[in-house]
Amino acid sequence: MAGDGRLFDCSADSNGSIGYRSADDVTIDSCTAIDNVVGFLGGSGGLVIRCTASGNSINYSLSGTRHGEVLSVGGSFNSSNAFANLSY
Repeated sequence: MAGDGRLFDCSADSNGSIGYRSADDVTIDSCTAIDNVVGFLGGSGGLVIRCTASGNSINYSLSGTRHGEVLSVGGSFNSSNAFANLSY
């Protein structure tokens, strides 16, 4: 998606390329990317928060994009960051 939008609570599964791309003031919030080449790809601008990614060749590549902390989850975890993104 490009250009001043919001994706909320979406799922991208086995797309064969990019699950989501954040650019041009697009907010990606509470989305899931599974089994893509890249789960979440950053660009200029944009925001990625509260998302989960698993089984992608690259779960998060967010250079140039504002984003919540990316936590690698293995077993149990604890974070006080409500905007964190999870990678497992």
